[in-house]
Parts: sequence; C-alpha cells; structure tokens
Amino acid sequence: MSASVGRDTAGSAHVRLELGVLVLGALDADDRARVEAHLTGCAECRAELEELAPLPGLLHRVPEADVVRAGDGSLEPGVDLVPAVLALADREVRVKRATRRRRWAVVGIAATVLGGVAIGTGALRSATPVPSAEPTPVVVRATDPVTGVHAQVTLTSSPRGTDLALKLSGVPAGEECRLVATAGDQRDVTASWDATYTGEATFTGSTYFTVDQIDMLVIETPAGRALLTMPVD
Repeated sequence: MSASVGRDTAGSAHVRLELGVLVLGALDADDRARVEAHLTGCAECRAELEELAPLPGLLHRVPEADVVRAGDGSLEPGVDLVPAVLALADREVRVKRATRRRRWAVVGIAATVLGGVAIGTGALRSATPVPSAEPTPVVVRATDPVTGVHAQVTLTSSPRGTDLALKLSGVPAGEECRLVATAGDQRDVTASWDATYTGEATFTGSTYFTVDQIDMLVIETPAGRALLTMPVD
C-alpha cells in the first residue's frame, strides 16, 4: 500500500496512512509493532494518531446502504461517500481544532478504507450466493358442469420443470384418475390415483414441461375419458 510520507526535524518518516490503518485495526502484527515502536519516540505522530482516533466512529456512521451500493458498483466511493465522511469529519475536526491539512488526511484515509470495504463487500457477496426470488405460482381453477368434477391446480416452476399441487372434488369413489399436462401435441402424466376419498382430496405431481409450455391440464380416466379439462392461460 502506498503512503504520503513527510519528515520531522530528526529525519524520521511519518507514514500517515499507516496511522489511519492502525486506528482501524487493519495492520498486520509486524507492521503494528513497527509503527507502535515509532510512536514511542515521536510526539508528532502520537498527536496525529490522537486526531485520527475518531475515524472508526466516522466510518461507522456512514450509512450501510452507501457501502453496499459501492460494493455492487452503483456508487463511486470517491464521489458520494467522501462528502458524507467529509461532513462528519468537519464536526470532529472543529472539536479537535485540527488544521485543514489534517482534515483532508482523515477524509483521504476514510475514502481509501471505504474503497477496501466496498471491495470486501463485493467479494463476500460473490462468495455467498443470494437466494433468488421464489417463482410466482400459476393457479388454475375449473368445474365441469356435466361430471361435477371441480379442481384447483397450482403450478410452480422447479429445476426439473413444473411442480403441480391438485385439490380435487366431485370424482365418484373408486374412480381411477390421472392428471395430464399437455404442451402442444405432447402429453405427460403428472400424477395418478384412485378416488377412494370423500369430499376434497389433494395430490401432487410434476412434469418436465415448464410452466409457460403447459397449455392444458386434463383430469381423465386411464381409458382417456376426460372428467375435467382446464386451459392454462
């Protein structure tokens, strides 16, 4: 990591960016030991470190949404986040009565760290997949006035095609039935059962057709006699 370097009258280097990283707890053990050793003998750097002490609090007060937007590339840290930190830094700097030069040092470090946080956020988001939105089910209802069969079928997209949940009533007890999905001239039996129930019954099935391919659902007997035909819009 590059840094802006100045020198005191004794000629020792003051790495201001490292002081900011130290405040944020981001230095590795070796660098931390080196910087802390330098601080024991450098009053100017100790004063600089004291004025950087509010930095973690400033970053904590930047809205999380802005950091997330920076992580997905919709916000440039150098454009929108820095003014937010700058406004906070102004208040802290006035309290600390720091110079304008040190005010900009705080902002520069904050911008650098925010950029790193944004990169880290992006890496975390890519490593942790976000679940996709649940597919919206399609619900089809129909009643056959002749057979008296009534059904409701809920069609839900799945990796293998479509899952179907059928609620059925009106089929005579003992009748063997099946639910067929059609897509053009293709047919697929999604479920079959014996009507040994009374009242409403629920069955589930699946088909390799996708939801948008299915144009018709048919409840029929094994001989092919249709008990209920349900167009799928």
